[in-house]
Amino acid sequence: MKKAQRSKPVKRDDEMKAEYDFDYRKAKPNRFAGRSGKSCTVVVLDDDVSKVFSDSQSVNTALRAFIEIPEAHAQGVEVRTDSLFVELVDGRTITAPLTWYPRLWHGNERERAHFEIIGDGAYIHWPYLDEDLTVAGILAGRRSNESPASLKKWLASRK
Repeated sequence: MKKAQRSKPVKRDDEMKAEYDFDYRKAKPNRFAGRSGKSCTVVVLDDDVSKVFSDSQSVNTALRAFIEIPEAHAQGVEVRTDSLFVELVDGRTITAPLTWYPRLWHGNERERAHFEIIGDGAYIHWPYLDEDLTVAGILAGRRSNESPASLKKWLASRK
């Protein structure tokens, strides 16, 4: 078999560097080209995530399970000494430790008891504590992401 001769680089008026003169005869087809279509989306996973999801099937299975989770809506809230209880409209009750939500933890009984369920049950607001939680976040096990500096400033303002 005869090797193809590479043509001389074309002089360009656009000042393109010679290393960008790509020889398309040596190009290999994209191994994902056959899978792609109008509904295909390529996503790059972070290293820690790719250790858990090693192939497209595992990613798609997890995402389908996530999609099927119905949106949770609160219909009742109770704050006890060390736990937050949220009663959902579908009959479930979710519980989270108050230590996850420092403003609730530091609040007194009156402040904790004064809350509003808003956004068709998607959010819970404690006006005296300036605390807002999403029911989806509680259900997912997300803790408060308030910075220590912000919490310290808030605690100082309560004295």
